[in-house]
Amino acid sequence: MMGDLVNSKRVKQTGWVIVVLVVALNIWLLVGTALGL
Repeated sequence: MMGDLVNSKRVKQTGWVIVVLVVALNIWLLVGTALGL
């Protein structure tokens, strides 16, 4: 649909890795704050 402007597979995978890391760190921060660590 977007032709040449479509992200490559590597860019998509890198993006998902970053998303997972950010979400995991946010959960870790919330749990740590809730438990008073």
